[in-house]
Amino acid sequence: MGQQGILKNAYAAAVWFGRNDYAASYTAFSGWAMEKLFKMRYWDYSNQRFNIKGYICLTSSIAWGFFTLLMTYVLHPPIEHFVLNKIPPVVDYVVIAVVGVLFVLDTIESAKVAVDVGKALEKMTDIRAQIDDIQVQLSLLKSQAARIASEKKEAAIDKVYAAKSSAKITAQDAKEEAVQKMAVLAAKLEELNLNRESITKGMSIFHRGLLRGNPTAASERFGAALKELKERFR
Repeated sequence: MGQQGILKNAYAAAVWFGRNDYAASYTAFSGWAMEKLFKMRYWDYSNQRFNIKGYICLTSSIAWGFFTLLMTYVLHPPIEHFVLNKIPPVVDYVVIAVVGVLFVLDTIESAKVAVDVGKALEKMTDIRAQIDDIQVQLSLLKSQAARIASEKKEAAIDKVYAAKSSAKITAQDAKEEAVQKMAVLAAKLEELNLNRESITKGMSIFHRGLLRGNPTAASERFGAALKELKERFR
């Protein structure tokens, strides 16, 4: 192998390492930034070995390195030759302008959709917490009502008439209060469920496409809500 071949191989190795490091760094940073902005991680390598917080992993980084070699030495040269030698410059400028505008519009729309999904995850998680709290309160009130009914029966058997009458009134009032609270909580529970349904029904085909197009998406804070959305739009 001559000096030129050695230099060529050295350059290829430099391209692999350099672009591999760039791709890994860019992927890790963009994954972190997107999770902060959009409340979810759109790719997750947590199940892969040698990963860094799920944002990147060794196998994917190696694959990206080889893909850069494919782009640099196989795909890019003929495309470059065709664009520079076969297409008039004015056509190049028009295509660049059109593609640039489309890219900006797509980026804006994608960011808007991602923000909407993030807000939906926050709202659904908050609603889920309120529903869980109401269900706990309902369970306690039901137990309280059952206990009051039991005490009322015991009072009617074991106590004298005067004491029994007083206990009956007190128990009845407490039971009615518990029933009223349960009715209020049940109405609130129904309202929350309707709000949760409205969130999912209000999502457009773009929101659904975003979730379907990222099957490995994950979220530490809103994992349950994200799982629910994925199942609804499967």
